[in-house]
Amino acid sequence: MTGVDFLNGKSIYAIARQTGVSPATVSRVLNNNPHVAPATRNTVLAAIRDSGFVPSIGKSEFENVGVFIGSYGTNRYSIEMSPYCSEVISGLSAVFCKYEYTLSLFPLSSVPRKKDEFKLFCFKRHIGMAVFLNITTNDRFIGEFADILPVVCIGTDLNLPGIVSVRADNRLVTEESVDY
Repeated sequence: MTGVDFLNGKSIYAIARQTGVSPATVSRVLNNNPHVAPATRNTVLAAIRDSGFVPSIGKSEFENVGVFIGSYGTNRYSIEMSPYCSEVISGLSAVFCKYEYTLSLFPLSSVPRKKDEFKLFCFKRHIGMAVFLNITTNDRFIGEFADILPVVCIGTDLNLPGIVSVRADNRLVTEESVDY
């Protein structure tokens, strides 16, 4: 992992210079490599935290798809699996597995709403794409994430730039069925 972070101009090289370690050591700390001395790890983590550095995300390093389910407005930290959600996840799993991606499921209520915090959340979990399922139109903060990684919303159209929405129009299907 190299390069400059897009949010604050910091790089692992700047963190390495600041802490007196190599960029490789900073990368090892960011990737939770166990072969870093605890004192060094704490020094690097403190410098990262104090500088506001948030690592950039690139597809070559992140082949995990985060599937975020539910609405942020709830206080639930569990995933409710309706038959609809189960079928969508089954389909996602089949397709993404074919392309050697891994799915990780998260309740949306456990996900940070701020862009920098979400970026770090995804980085720590090696998430390179986000799929939001069963969200509400009130969850517009998701629009902030579209320039961090690819975002797809299933079941709700947020009508935001950079976000792909996939939605069935149940009302139209019902009307056409009745008309038929």
